[in-house]
Amino acid sequence: MMVERILVSLTALLPNHTGCNAMNARKMILPTVALLLVILIPDLAAAKVKVVATLGDLAAAAEEVGGEDVDVKLLARPQEDPHYVDAKPSFVREVAQADLVVLNGMSLEIGWLPMLVKNSRNPDIQRGEPGHFDASTFIERKEVPKQQIDRSMGDVHPEGNPHYTYEPRQMARVAIALGKRLGQIDPANKAAYQKRARKFARECLQTYKHWQEKFAELPAERREVVVYHEAWIYVLDWLDLERVATVEPKPGVEPNPRHVVEVIKTIERDEIPVILKMEYYPATTVERIADKTGAKVVSSQGQTRLGKSYIDRINALASAIYKALDK
Repeated sequence: MMVERILVSLTALLPNHTGCNAMNARKMILPTVALLLVILIPDLAAAKVKVVATLGDLAAAAEEVGGEDVDVKLLARPQEDPHYVDAKPSFVREVAQADLVVLNGMSLEIGWLPMLVKNSRNPDIQRGEPGHFDASTFIERKEVPKQQIDRSMGDVHPEGNPHYTYEPRQMARVAIALGKRLGQIDPANKAAYQKRARKFARECLQTYKHWQEKFAELPAERREVVVYHEAWIYVLDWLDLERVATVEPKPGVEPNPRHVVEVIKTIERDEIPVILKMEYYPATTVERIADKTGAKVVSSQGQTRLGKSYIDRINALASAIYKALDK
């Protein structure tokens, strides 16, 4: 399409009247047109699909699936809470230039992404268009509320728990769907996208199986954990762990002293060995609980750093949890 637009634009430069002067002008301009096409067409053929991902795990997946055929930009810093991202003016520019926006969905980015997409005035990445890829539509959702929710319940997402990228089997599903969508946007490289998607999906499934089997070696009494925020259901189900308490009294609500005391009592009574938290949540309260109870804190990376491996991140997380439990 871009080559066609260039040809139309260059042809418009040619005189449209007849006569010797017009013919001479054409003879002078046509070589220039030919030279420009020789220069431009290889660059256009090598043009990469511009992908903007909201989260680090999704950016890592896009890099794995897209390979050399995509240019990936990341919006939310991996170490910041994706619920509350400071939408910088530069984000609008990135989204405006994107061929594909890859988002987590399930209302995780609802506080900052919809306005970016709207203000970008990019018709290709609006909801319902091929350039709008909501990864959550391809996963198996957990903790979907069965009753009507309201703000008194805390930060409960009506579509279910949005922290699915922590489970590699879910990301395998996302990878396959992403390969298909990139092939739709860039048909010339369709086969390459799908091949890379299958490879990444296999790696995700192998990682899932390896750690599931490894955790199965742990005795039942070493499978209980406390979490800071209700973000761990995908990991807990994957590794067959049981959450016995949550440091937040409600999702997104800071713990009060009375609730902290109850958490401490639970840990001491049941001899819970581990507290799980993501790096962007406050450490002070968790460290105080750990000091009083002897429980070990496992603080996870919020998301994959740009240019780093998603599989490496998940392996590091699973390894840290296993080592903390296997005492």
